[in-house]
Amino acid sequence: AARPASGSFGGSSWTRSTPRHSIDVNGDGRPDAVGFGSAGVHVAIGSSQGYGTTRLWTTHYRSGSSWRVGVEQRVLADVTGDGRPDIVAFGGAGVYVSRNTGSSFAAPEQWSTAMGTSAAAGGWVESRHPRHVMDMDGDGRADLVGFRNQGVYVARNTGSGFADPVRWSTGFGADNGWKREPTPRHLVDVTGDGLPDVVGFGSSGVWVARNTGSTFAASVRWTASFRSGSDAWRGDRHPRTLADVNGDGRLDIVGFGTGGTVVSLNRGTSFAPAARWTTSFSSTEWTTAWMPRALVDVNGDGRADVVGFARDGVQVALSSGSRFGVPTHAGTAYGWEKGWRVQGHQRSIAL
Repeated sequence: AARPASGSFGGSSWTRSTPRHSIDVNGDGRPDAVGFGSAGVHVAIGSSQGYGTTRLWTTHYRSGSSWRVGVEQRVLADVTGDGRPDIVAFGGAGVYVSRNTGSSFAAPEQWSTAMGTSAAAGGWVESRHPRHVMDMDGDGRADLVGFRNQGVYVARNTGSGFADPVRWSTGFGADNGWKREPTPRHLVDVTGDGLPDVVGFGSSGVWVARNTGSTFAASVRWTASFRSGSDAWRGDRHPRTLADVNGDGRLDIVGFGTGGTVVSLNRGTSFAPAARWTTSFSSTEWTTAWMPRALVDVNGDGRADVVGFARDGVQVALSSGSRFGVPTHAGTAYGWEKGWRVQGHQRSIAL
């Protein structure tokens, strides 16, 4: 196991209200630890030996009254195009950016007066209006994307600010029945052109709206499976995600259902009929509240594998390209029996 950070991100001072991330902030290719604490944003640089001493990179964005989990969103994304993630924060009056210098985060700059929590900034509520920061037009700089009642809005990155939000799609909004948990929406590239598309798990199946670089095309149903709200697929019980499980470079649907793990391969213009790849990791044995599951390529063969944090530790099921193998026990750490809880202890997989 890697050496923990000196003055690390555990204990009573780090909880769900003080989010932590594993991301490369200094450009050396190794994941670092970043935490939004009560004194500001702390960073511990990663190395082949573990994590170094925790240092305060900025006193802004302190977790507490001004920046609260579930209210004022803070993310790490590269908005300058230099390859290093910056802080992007959705505050009351709009969106703020702190540039990453490689050894600290610069003072906040207001890049937009929109997409904030106040009425003047649009009245965006995190529980109803998901916002994302990602490159939507392929210029190498992350833009703002928000799911509003009336559709999907994008605010392009100008290099020194965000332009006014423009509606790219009239679909996928709350007015059309899309809600955060029961009908999840993802921004991922399912067409292979390098631009993130909208993929929504709706009540009638999975809908895709292609990204043209300046708008989203009309949504098309790619499969009638994985329907939200049905007994087989409930947002609070049956996680559905997208990952390339057969190594063809396209993202497939992976769902953790009552009978095991179900996959629909991406055919470029639709998803193939759903097939059960393993009876393991089912929602009857693995609950979202206690035992999280993730898709990540752990053996470097280009295919995403299943990693599950079980009661007795970590289990891994490798993808063969057409099924998941028998889960193997990868260690007794990080499991329920060792005291790890979803509500209080963050776990992530960094390669």
